[in-house]
Amino acid sequence: MKKLSFSRVNTVYDFLPVLEEHLQSINVLSIDIYQRHLQSLLDLDEGRQQSLIGFMHYVDEVFSTDYHPFIRHKLTTILSAATYYHDFYQQVYDLSFGELSILANFSSFNPVEVYPEYLEMFPKPVLSVIENKANDFMVRNDLMSFVSLALDKGVSSTDVFEQLQSQPLSMLRRQSNAWQLDIVEGGPVYDSRGVQL
Repeated sequence: MKKLSFSRVNTVYDFLPVLEEHLQSINVLSIDIYQRHLQSLLDLDEGRQQSLIGFMHYVDEVFSTDYHPFIRHKLTTILSAATYYHDFYQQVYDLSFGELSILANFSSFNPVEVYPEYLEMFPKPVLSVIENKANDFMVRNDLMSFVSLALDKGVSSTDVFEQLQSQPLSMLRRQSNAWQLDIVEGGPVYDSRGVQL
């Protein structure tokens, strides 16, 4: 039995007590980002609120396991999605819940000012490949990191998309994790062409 968190949530206002109950679990979010997302959530029109409720139940199902509810990841992803729905609806309305969950989860701890850049970096075809390549939201996040870091290293978006489509999941994750480790450990630095300095 999956550990669902929002089975009784049918409106945005049903969601607020759940959010308040678990505020401690998302204290890693900066207060500015949290307030921006919360305001977006409260300002959604009725149609977008209904879409967000559907999205919420999708996230609840997909992010839950039999042993862990992953409440922090769910809440931050939903709050980020509220801002995408509020501020960038024209760019995200045609994304599946899966695609939006991938984008919102990856964006969730970053300032809203970078969201336009993410919308450009992760168009629907990229999100669709990631959605179809993996079911686990953490694995999907590794694939987002792969795309982001490859582009940072100067790989063209066409080549990144090709690699994302053609390379095995294990290879993409290994490369993504190696690059992330380099950043943490202050590893090799690359110029804009992807040449190691």
